[in-house]
Amino acid sequence: MSSLKTKITLCAAVLSIAVVLSLGFAQLHLIRNKVGEVLASQQYGLASTAAHNLDQRLQLTQSMLAGVAELLSQQLAAGKVDYNQFLHERPALAATFDDVMIFAPDGQLLGRNPLPDAPPVSDIATLAHFRQTLGSNKPVISAPYLAGAARIPQIMFTAPVRDRQGRLLAVIGCSFNLLKPNLIGAIGQSRIGKTGYLFLMTGSGTIISHPDAGTLLRNVDSFTQAAPNVAAQGLQQADGTHEGPGLDGGSVLASFARMQQANWRMVAVLPTGEAYAPIREAQQRLIIALAAASLVALLGAWLLMRWLMTPLLQLRDGITRQHAALGAYEPIALPDRQDEIGAVAEAFNKLMADQVHMQDALFAEKERLQITLRAISDPVLTTDAQGRIDYLNPAAERLTGWMLHDARGKDFITVAPLQDEVHGEAVDSPAQLALQQNRALMLEGHALPRRNDGALLAVDTSAAPIHDAEGRIVGIVLVLQDVTHRRQIARQVKWEASHDALTGLPNRREFEAQMADAVTRARRNGDLAALLLIDLDQFKPVNDLGGHAAGDALLVQIARLMAAQVRSRDVVARLGGDEFAVLLNDCAPEKAAQVAEKLRLAVAAQPFVCEARSYAVTTSIGIATISQDSASTDALRHADQACYAAKAAGRNRVMVYREDAMPTTSTPVPAGSIAEGLERDADEAAQD
Repeated sequence: MSSLKTKITLCAAVLSIAVVLSLGFAQLHLIRNKVGEVLASQQYGLASTAAHNLDQRLQLTQSMLAGVAELLSQQLAAGKVDYNQFLHERPALAATFDDVMIFAPDGQLLGRNPLPDAPPVSDIATLAHFRQTLGSNKPVISAPYLAGAARIPQIMFTAPVRDRQGRLLAVIGCSFNLLKPNLIGAIGQSRIGKTGYLFLMTGSGTIISHPDAGTLLRNVDSFTQAAPNVAAQGLQQADGTHEGPGLDGGSVLASFARMQQANWRMVAVLPTGEAYAPIREAQQRLIIALAAASLVALLGAWLLMRWLMTPLLQLRDGITRQHAALGAYEPIALPDRQDEIGAVAEAFNKLMADQVHMQDALFAEKERLQITLRAISDPVLTTDAQGRIDYLNPAAERLTGWMLHDARGKDFITVAPLQDEVHGEAVDSPAQLALQQNRALMLEGHALPRRNDGALLAVDTSAAPIHDAEGRIVGIVLVLQDVTHRRQIARQVKWEASHDALTGLPNRREFEAQMADAVTRARRNGDLAALLLIDLDQFKPVNDLGGHAAGDALLVQIARLMAAQVRSRDVVARLGGDEFAVLLNDCAPEKAAQVAEKLRLAVAAQPFVCEARSYAVTTSIGIATISQDSASTDALRHADQACYAAKAAGRNRVMVYREDAMPTTSTPVPAGSIAEGLERDADEAAQD
């Protein structure tokens, strides 16, 4: 598939095959439509003929039944009649029907000529067709129904027996057992082709006769499928042939013909698989013929293209030899070629002659440059004008984990995937930036994942464009400096300056900076915040009894406990000694009081154990609100006054600073009472 000859051959063959296939299948589609029309016409003729024949037989049957009713009327006029004897003397009735009966107008059974397995007679007076016969005084063909305790599907023909004055004397009822091959049951045993069949249904869709006895008396609408079956669709359409899903879900051709003697429809069904089998066979033969023709056409096209492409193949082989010669130039000779291919060969020979001279001059320069780059201790990378790596010195190979032969041709950002040192987000390629801006750049604050173990290295990157003699950019040179150790020292110094060495919490300096930010947000945006000043009660005895080691361990545990009780956006700090502070950002005063109470309860409930000795520690907490009118010093002073008041009130409690109730000599309002009040309100609401 890689040669031009093969591609052209295949394209021509595929195009030819596609055209022939399209025409062939279009013709088959037309033939299928024509065959479908013929099949539809033939099948509708079959259904119409079957309906007409059944109509004639039903008409004869009704005429026979009317004649029997007239004869019975004459005998009744002559005197008393033995009804059973009368029926036995009429063998044509028994030969036509499965059960023959005579009823009085009140439904009483007067006579019967049953078959040996005839079911017991139901209460005939309750059946619709019997009542219709009495009301209309005319012959009636019943709807299909289930007779007797055995629930046998059947249809009954009734005929009234009248005297000369038109009075109703009796009713003759003759039934067809739909499970037997009688006049109606035989319809379902008819076959069309190998798998087609006839079936009979009422005008409302109730099946009267069908090859599958399990479908009798079911309505065609009851056969649930993804789409309505063709029989259900045919009830709403005129007589004719339709294609669609059959009662079993398979695709069929169904022809419908209405009957005259009863509101029935004759249906002829033929599966489309059998109907269109000749078309499928023709399609298969067409595909086989096209496959054979395609192979012949493909072989002929390949041989033709081989002959036409011979000069071009000679040119290709000459260029391949020149490429493999590694600098030893040998002109390509194509004798007697005055066409386009000969012109290409001549142009290539001139180009190669110029290239050989340039290679000699560049080789010496390249050797000097590579020796210099290998001797440099800093990682150096160079790219082409598209930012793709074309050189790494040994130091760059060690830093990136890429060998030169693996990295060559890849984007700089693939070999050195720099990211923001703080946020970890990918940064723009320095090579691309230098290409875009066409100037030297010095970039700091980057990190480089080490390829072999994924460890992040802090690097500073310098990038500068490389220009040719005409000032065009031909590449970029980049130098990466590993400053990981320098950055680690700087980060450690910065962290130690802003955090408490014992607990790891922010120290007073960092906390005051966070306070200043909260005050700024409150003044600018109106964001409320709260300050909790927390002092440990009875901390000195811990140091006295357990020593400073116990006191330090207690402070560490309390720091962890407090940090776990607040949100991630809140700030917990140790101000010094046993004094802590919490800055609750975006927090209303009521919520701050609840958080403070939660902290107080958590500390009071936490047993602190050190060297098998248990210490009970509580907290006194003062709360101050940070609003638009607050200053950092005011909030700290107010929280300190509230904390002092909490200690003065007996310790282990929360106090909220209020300007109108917080003189140094007055008693502040306990925040604990707020929480207790909220609990009482909740209990009262639950009782209500």
